[in-house]
Amino acid sequence: MVGTILIIGAKRIVNKYFAYLEFLLRHKYYVFVACMKFGVPLWQAIAHDVSKFFPDEFIPYANSHRESTTGEFYCVESEELQLAWNLHLKRNKHHWQYWIVLNYGKTIILRMPDWYVRELVSDWEGASKAKRNNFNPRTWYLENYKDIKMHPESKQLLEELLAKYYPVEHKEL
Repeated sequence: MVGTILIIGAKRIVNKYFAYLEFLLRHKYYVFVACMKFGVPLWQAIAHDVSKFFPDEFIPYANSHRESTTGEFYCVESEELQLAWNLHLKRNKHHWQYWIVLNYGKTIILRMPDWYVRELVSDWEGASKAKRNNFNPRTWYLENYKDIKMHPESKQLLEELLAKYYPVEHKEL
């Protein structure tokens, strides 16, 4: 009886990690395809989100990852996940948060190199497809742009890419 319970528990843990791994690989695939569309260098497309395979990111993400039967993705918020997310942001230059410097009460927003802005858009598209909800990255941006802090030149390129590749009816930036 106890052995059976241990085996069932071990299977659940293993299944949870494999489910997250499958999601992560699906995300990387869709980001890679988008990176090729946006002209992101091949090496950068391949290396995208490699830190999510590190144990200090992979384990908290796997512990928080859930996918419903309809494919809808959601996370269970936890301090462990927030720490992993912070590590991820600081390790990956395609996140706009990477380019914010907090220095003794002063906030400095650095310009993102163009290829990282292109990877950011690729990441949003890849997330949409991997989560199987196919949100429009431009629509998402229009709903959230006030919270996104970017250098004006980086923001201009981001908005140009979003306008070019993701049409939105009856809304303008």
